[in-house]
Amino acid sequence: FNTILLGGWNNGGFDNYTLKYANDPDLGSETELKDAIEKVHDVGGKIMFYVNALSISMDNDSYTGTGKDYAIEQINGETDCFGEFFLQHPMATLCNSVEAWRENIKRNIKYVLLELNADGIYLDQIGSAPRECYTENHIHDKPWSENYRILLREIRQELKELGKEDYVLLTEYPMDLYKDLIDCFLCYSFWQSANELCHPAMFRYVFPEVQLVDMVLQKPWLGRLQELENEQALEIFCRQFVNGVKYWTYCHAPNNEVLNEILDSVIELRKYGEEYFSEGKYLDDLNVQEKSAGILVKEYSIEEGKC
Repeated sequence: FNTILLGGWNNGGFDNYTLKYANDPDLGSETELKDAIEKVHDVGGKIMFYVNALSISMDNDSYTGTGKDYAIEQINGETDCFGEFFLQHPMATLCNSVEAWRENIKRNIKYVLLELNADGIYLDQIGSAPRECYTENHIHDKPWSENYRILLREIRQELKELGKEDYVLLTEYPMDLYKDLIDCFLCYSFWQSANELCHPAMFRYVFPEVQLVDMVLQKPWLGRLQELENEQALEIFCRQFVNGVKYWTYCHAPNNEVLNEILDSVIELRKYGEEYFSEGKYLDDLNVQEKSAGILVKEYSIEEGKC
């Protein structure tokens, strides 16, 4: 692994967002953060930052000031909320038809990429289900998805004009809708459902040019049953490998008793196939004539005759 994704770096902490992102002073100064990023760069590493593109917390001055004006009003007149049943700081979902809100998102992206000199952003919740907004003073003249496409096109162009072109935008949920504007998708291909119901190969085959990343192990949720997790861990890990899905790992994953003996070796093995996984065309198993029972085989092609 050579890339670190920082969540909870911002003022307020994780799942506690304001309109204008800045470093959390309790974790150090902005200068210290910049110095730390450069130290990672010096050893060949990459740094990505979390930025939310849908929600801000409802219990801070940012929301009670102007943020509430961007909030989505449901048909019953109540504010549309996210995480009100499980978050310490319930968040209001903001309407992406509001240009001022999109400008705030763009400002946060520029802050991370240009001022902090990070290598990429996990732009969260762009892939969330569209909301219906009934706030009367919002101009709803475009579909929900088109507003995000406008945001992504504009920030790509503005960063290009500012000389920033080498960066990665990552979001959750794979979809063809944003595949020309997002570099990689967190696909939740296994841990959110049963293995028999998860088919990342379908998306990889239809859109072989799209890069997917998935969690080696699920988030370290409180109350999760590790013995049940261990029963699935190896199969999921191997299915991710053969389907060319990039690995996302939390700090607890390398110490998992099922994966700890093979994780480093598999990561090293993946380097040998990186050209095919990243640049090749995913062909699934269409040309596989014969295979042993219980073996999962996938084919990748870079050019004719090179598979």
